[in-house]
Amino acid sequence: MNRLNYLAAAAVIMTMSGCKSLASNEPTEALIVEHTEESLQELGEVISKALGAPVTLSRSAFVDNHRLVIERKLKRTIEHGVLDGKQIEKPPAFTLSLDGSKCRVTEEKSQRSWLLTKATCVAKSAAN
Repeated sequence: MNRLNYLAAAAVIMTMSGCKSLASNEPTEALIVEHTEESLQELGEVISKALGAPVTLSRSAFVDNHRLVIERKLKRTIEHGVLDGKQIEKPPAFTLSLDGSKCRVTEEKSQRSWLLTKATCVAKSAAN
């Protein structure tokens, strides 16, 4: 009987080791349901910190699209108009995702990310 128990236990262990989790650990594209003053301020602080410069965000940031591209402010003078000319550098972009139940903003270029605590996010697929 010992041999039978040993074989049964071995079969169970082999079966379990062959199983893979169906749940994905990958973050899901997300949207912000609706901004509050606090959530918009928090998002602005995160983006400003990432870029090292103050930014002004629209209330629609991450509401309609899980991706946010930041336009650079052009330097101007009264006499000469735009000083920089054409912008050939790719603008900074960020994505919003659900990481479990938390909203995560990720800078695309560096892959640095920050959790948002004041925003309410939903999966992009659920919002459509």
